[in-house]
Amino acid sequence: WYDYTTDLYSEQRRLVNISAQLPTGKIIKMSLNNKIIWRNQKWIINSASINMTTGQVRFELLNDV
Repeated sequence: WYDYTTDLYSEQRRLVNISAQLPTGKIIKMSLNNKIIWRNQKWIINSASINMTTGQVRFELLNDV
């Protein structure tokens, strides 16, 4: 738990909210423990709100420190 708690309260930790339009195949294969690359940085998916009819996904991302 040490790594988790130190990362959680690190001053370098950032939380961002973004929206994306994803194909259904990508949405089905996605899980919350996945890491994504956005703007040349690694991000951890903290939460995702998905609209399956439109493919619109709202991500809450934590930077990978």
